[in-house]
Amino acid sequence: MNVPAITLLATPASLATSGHFGAIVSAPVLIAVGRYDYNNPYTLWEEDRHELSPDGYVLFERSGHQPFFEEPDQF
Repeated sequence: MNVPAITLLATPASLATSGHFGAIVSAPVLIAVGRYDYNNPYTLWEEDRHELSPDGYVLFERSGHQPFFEEPDQF
């Protein structure tokens, strides 16, 4: 079975090279990050989160890498 690859359009690293989040993503986006995520620290998004809608960035205070699993009621 052939399954198409999924390409992530925007990451903190791609933002650094493009310089503008909105130039990469033109659809509604939710960035859900956990305060204790050491794989993808929330601080990587701090500089660019102002370009998202007010509901487009959520920092989960008691989560690591899987806020949907660690704080399901908040997610």
